[in-house]
Amino acid sequence: MPRPQEPAPTGTVEAVPAAGSAPRADGAAGSPRPGAATRPPAASGANGAPRQSRGGRPLSYCLFSALYAPHVGGVESYTAGLAKELARRGRRVTVVTCRLFPAHPERETQQDDVEVLRLPCRPLLGGRLPLLRRTAATRRAMDELAASAPDRVVVNTRFYGLSLAGARFALRTGTPAFVVEHGSAHLSLGNPLADKVVEAYEHWATGRVKACGHPFCGVSASSLSWLSHFGIEGRGVVPNAIDLEAFAENASARDFRAELGVPEGAFLVAFVGRLVPEKGVDALLQAAQELVRRLPEGSMAFAFAGDGPLAGEVAQASGNVFATGRLNAPDVAALLRDADVLCLPSRSEGFATTLLEAAAVGTPPVVTHVGGVEELGIADRRGIVLQDADPTTLAAALQEAHARRGECPAWGTRLHELAAQTASWTSSADALEALFDAYETERQAGAR
Repeated sequence: MPRPQEPAPTGTVEAVPAAGSAPRADGAAGSPRPGAATRPPAASGANGAPRQSRGGRPLSYCLFSALYAPHVGGVESYTAGLAKELARRGRRVTVVTCRLFPAHPERETQQDDVEVLRLPCRPLLGGRLPLLRRTAATRRAMDELAASAPDRVVVNTRFYGLSLAGARFALRTGTPAFVVEHGSAHLSLGNPLADKVVEAYEHWATGRVKACGHPFCGVSASSLSWLSHFGIEGRGVVPNAIDLEAFAENASARDFRAELGVPEGAFLVAFVGRLVPEKGVDALLQAAQELVRRLPEGSMAFAFAGDGPLAGEVAQASGNVFATGRLNAPDVAALLRDADVLCLPSRSEGFATTLLEAAAVGTPPVVTHVGGVEELGIADRRGIVLQDADPTTLAAALQEAHARRGECPAWGTRLHELAAQTASWTSSADALEALFDAYETERQAGAR
């Protein structure tokens, strides 16, 4: 079973050309996906050549992301991957994020030459919801950032306090900006009453960012479509990506089947992600219990990698469920390599990095119709797409995958091959720069 490369683009305004090799990804080989218009040629400097701003200095980007490394998550890895590729092209890149813990430096320059500025915040919900603190230090840092006169601003997500600060920063300085949508449905806490509050907050926060007047884009076709829920017409897609080849090659030597005591010959289902209701963890646990009753003993096993509020429920589940705790990237690669399928019954994903990781090592997914499913062509014999995240639906789909076990390696191979052809940070950065080029041309024409 193959194990290599990256993600793909999509969009209604522009599509990235299928470039040939990549990591963790999606897509359709050779030509733009249906419904996507061909993007305009990139301005001089695409594909890595140095570009100059109006003052003759390298083109500069400021990326606002409330969450960033060393915090781990999808938005964090997306911001890091895009920033690294832009810096590789000779752009000056600054990531503005929240300082979640005192151990995180206020300022640093990474090995990839990306500068990081961390602003004071209150890290609520274990750091998942950082609230920006309006201190003198914050104002001073933002003033210094304005004095550096970035050429372009990217705001990741639309509902954090830092998202609004980034949108307002671009408005105040007159800097062209794009807001990147990373979801495909409202956030969920698994509680109907709490979810209503979250939904109301999302609409309120999104309205404030929208009022700044910047264009939006998405990380997938699903994200782009989801923007219409807020009355926003997105301009295109800047897709998620990973370095597929590096991810697969760096897999650790751990044998998770042996470590966990998975019965010999068992069909191994892996889940990788936060152990929270919105990822469908509760439904997957119920499906696992149902399959214990349906299948012969030792036929199927489940490995849950990650931590979160439902970690206790995973640990206490029946004998066919194993908990690995949170894993680093090499161990995630090893677990996915050892698994027969990845199961991701998320209720909302912009473009799940885990899908790209599965593509990197050739492991087919059983996944709800979230962001990344279309780009990776999963419904076309590259996995199973669930109609919903109901436990009964999950159990039936996993039983089908078990019955078709002999086809899973071929599904994984096709998934990997498509990802390798269509997905890379190069393509993602091309898409971003093309969107900015077109938007800046509009602004210049309107100013005449």
